[in-house]
Amino acid sequence: IFIRATEFSVSFSTSSSRPAQVSVARSWAVLVCLSILQFLIAVDVTVVNVALPSIGNDLGVDARGLTW
Repeated sequence: IFIRATEFSVSFSTSSSRPAQVSVARSWAVLVCLSILQFLIAVDVTVVNVALPSIGNDLGVDARGLTW
């Protein structure tokens, strides 16, 4: 279903030229990519949280100063 709105009217139509349905393989590929991305974000947050005390000591900043 395609919706086309103009200044004075709105029309609804179905067409055989609509986008092809997403394949199952492509859906799985997107899911895998997003899962890997989420994992990398979690690892990054963990590394930063582990490194914060050392960063604070090197810069001479207390815990309140480390909350950026």
